[in-house]
Amino acid sequence: MKILLRNICALMLLGLFALQSFIAMATPNIKDGDVIKGDQSPKVYMIHGGEKHYISDVPAFQKCGLIWTWIEYYPQKIVDGFPGVNTEYNLADCVNSLPKDKSVLKQGYFYKGQEIDMYVYDNNKLRNISTPQFLGRCIDMKRIVVVQQKLINEVLKDNKGKPANFCSDIDAVEAPVTDQVIAWQRESLAKNTEGKGFGPQSPRDINSLKGNNRITFKVAPAYTKMNLCNIHFHKNAEHKGKHFNKYAGNGDGFGYHSGYEFSGNLSEAELTPLNKKIGVSKHGSLSSGDTIEVHYVYSTDQVKPGPELSSCLSGPVEDPQLRVEAQVYVLINSDKGRNFVDLTKVGVKNGKYQAVNIPNDIGTPIQYAGSTTGPGFNQTGSPLQVTWSVRPEVAKVNILTVGEWLKGNVFDEDHAHGVRNLIMNPDLLSKIK
Repeated sequence: MKILLRNICALMLLGLFALQSFIAMATPNIKDGDVIKGDQSPKVYMIHGGEKHYISDVPAFQKCGLIWTWIEYYPQKIVDGFPGVNTEYNLADCVNSLPKDKSVLKQGYFYKGQEIDMYVYDNNKLRNISTPQFLGRCIDMKRIVVVQQKLINEVLKDNKGKPANFCSDIDAVEAPVTDQVIAWQRESLAKNTEGKGFGPQSPRDINSLKGNNRITFKVAPAYTKMNLCNIHFHKNAEHKGKHFNKYAGNGDGFGYHSGYEFSGNLSEAELTPLNKKIGVSKHGSLSSGDTIEVHYVYSTDQVKPGPELSSCLSGPVEDPQLRVEAQVYVLINSDKGRNFVDLTKVGVKNGKYQAVNIPNDIGTPIQYAGSTTGPGFNQTGSPLQVTWSVRPEVAKVNILTVGEWLKGNVFDEDHAHGVRNLIMNPDLLSKIK
């Protein structure tokens, strides 16, 4: 009998060890600091104190100093079963838990605060690595250590280092986020707008007439009867059309290095590289062959041209109508290209501020009901209603004249803006008539 009991106990222990081994193999090693997402939900979580905490939106993600490529994907059952009550992540906890003492900085390591720039610690100095060449191929984004921004600022103030150029001989672009990140943004947009009264959104494929959004609003008057209030442009087209349908890629997840490019052909002469940089920003600059989408923004308010969208809403009219005349241009290094300074010239006609040289020979504009754009709305709906007129063809522009315009204009524009993800959800699109 004793022998039988010993055998039974041995078998039970063996079974227990086997079960523990199975659980160890089936359960991934999720630890504090990990950013996780299930494969069936748009929710992203930060692991903190052994529990999962919901990161509500892009601003929260950025304030924690996180990077899209850090997201690790697991089966939904594993994420749902991880300890935590789906509470929203406390941003104060996020920042306060990050290193803030200079002693954490080590030679050759990569660091980032809550702002977008990233650095390598080299000879007791922080050297900026936020360049397309460096981020593209030189480092593994998961190797970046996030610290408190005040630590970054303190070191930069004391001994600011020159930007790193370790990979300047590599023709690379910023490492794009995965398709899963874009899918997450789309899922979040759908969830954050469903049943909440959002009207049709922009940008869209102007060759597709379909749309299920039933919210309508009054079509804005012709732009000639409205006041021009702003002109700006995006690098790569936000809209997709017959002649600008080449996808630039997923980009960085924040609107840069994405959108649509001119799908036609250019000569070697037109593509001749410049001997200087134009429109320089943290996200790069403009080059021959680049595509831009220009937005001529109009308002029924009593306003005059100025910086940003606020210039369109700053007058006495309580709820002005908005219209955007959109034109896609491709930049060429040739005097045969149109003059961008002329294309953006401002004047007064019949008592209204106008962009007096908007092209009228680039095909019949596609008009539809939409919204304001920009990458800030990748996960949330834009509440503003806009009548769009998007010209279907592409015009060539002398890139040097774009540089001239960026040197000084009433709109305070000095670089290209990022793009919003193309709206594909039919419930967020109007039907083009």
